Amino acid sequence: MLQRDLTSLLSTAAPSDVSLRALGHAYGLAALVAVIPERPLYVSHDVTAKVLDMATQLLKRAGEHDVKIASVEVEVAWTSIASLMSLGPNFVRPHLPQLLVLWRNALPKLTSKDTSNGASRLAAEWTFLLHLRECALGAILCFLRHNFALVTLDVARRIASLLSNALSFANTFISQHMEDQLELALQVEFAGVSLRSREALLRRRVYQCFTALGFSSITESTQATLLQSVVSLFASPDGYVGSSTQAAIATSSGTFTSVWQSVDGYAYGVTFIETIDQGGVVTEEGQKDQLNRDTIGMSIDAMVKDFQTCDYHVPHTHLPQLRKPVLGACEHDPLFLCPDRTSSAEYRLLESPPPATAVVDAAIDLFAQLLPLQDLAAASRIVSQLVDSVRSVKLEKNTGRKSAVSINAAVALVLALRQATMSHFRHTRETLGSSQVTSTLAPFLKVRSS
Repeated sequence: MLQRDLTSLLSTAAPSDVSLRALGHAYGLAALVAVIPERPLYVSHDVTAKVLDMATQLLKRAGEHDVKIASVEVEVAWTSIASLMSLGPNFVRPHLPQLLVLWRNALPKLTSKDTSNGASRLAAEWTFLLHLRECALGAILCFLRHNFALVTLDVARRIASLLSNALSFANTFISQHMEDQLELALQVEFAGVSLRSREALLRRRVYQCFTALGFSSITESTQATLLQSVVSLFASPDGYVGSSTQAAIATSSGTFTSVWQSVDGYAYGVTFIETIDQGGVVTEEGQKDQLNRDTIGMSIDAMVKDFQTCDYHVPHTHLPQLRKPVLGACEHDPLFLCPDRTSSAEYRLLESPPPATAVVDAAIDLFAQLLPLQDLAAASRIVSQLVDSVRSVKLEKNTGRKSAVSINAAVALVLALRQATMSHFRHTRETLGSSQVTSTLAPFLKVRSS
């Protein structure tokens, strides 16, 4: 069915929904492939080999078509490859050299056309290039999650180089200051996703891949660049992607109340990460609902609870659900089709937030993993950057963003300190525990707690 759709895609008489049909069948195929490790009986090896061959041929011929058709082909191809990564090292090992070549072609170094003022490319071209890189990174992320035994020092260095290329491309795109062009081309004809969202999706994958890869093969300069990048994203006034005019009006008129009462699905860029149910607090996770409802019914019931009836005597397990300014959904991350089920714990579907929030979460997660590894000078510099960002005078014109930045910074520090005490206690006692760092953090934490 998928091959039939891909053939129809090239026909001038193709139905208008053939692109969506092809993607739907690709997602269905990916979900079926991801189940093979759990149900391998009666599954022929030829099937998976055929899927890989189809994906490879699609990537080779995508350059011959216009961006609308090519976007479908690359998404189908990389989604299929991502699902094949879930088959594990036995399948992936003989194909790894070929995969590295495909990833290198999809994530090249910057060219002079990339670093120009942006006038040489139309919005559709930018969209395709962002989309292509995001899809390729999705396959890399699945490779790292399911085949880490194959990540030798040489493979890690190659992948780290490709991730750096992708991050440079995203940074270059943002630095173009194409605001007028972005406003004129907010919606892409096929996907209905704005250029801003495409860039956020790409950056999310970059951060996720770096986190999954680890940092032993990443240079100190790259680590410093990553930390500066993530802090600028989740704690900077410039990281706000909403309407600055509306935010200024809300601030000056005093109509802003709380990010938790925002209903725009963005909430000034506040994180979607919940930390209350971690760190030793007893939760009800894994227990069945007393009313025998499914997870959707439970989530709806939790979201409609009246926040005004709550006080601090309410169990901690209920607090995160009482007010959710941003709602997650499976369609925000297609990689949920091929999850890692190798752990003994029961698989739980964690719905991803929209792109603008998902990239904030990925940035905070990367920050928490990377900060405890830094030496005293680097840790002090990054903590100072974080605190200075929260105290920026630019935030006075945007009360909502100021609140979101404070929450993001607090969550990032909580997760970083938790990671430090669990995995790098001796090292971080000399760095994050140094007076050079605590003298900066203590006043910040005191102000936040008050």
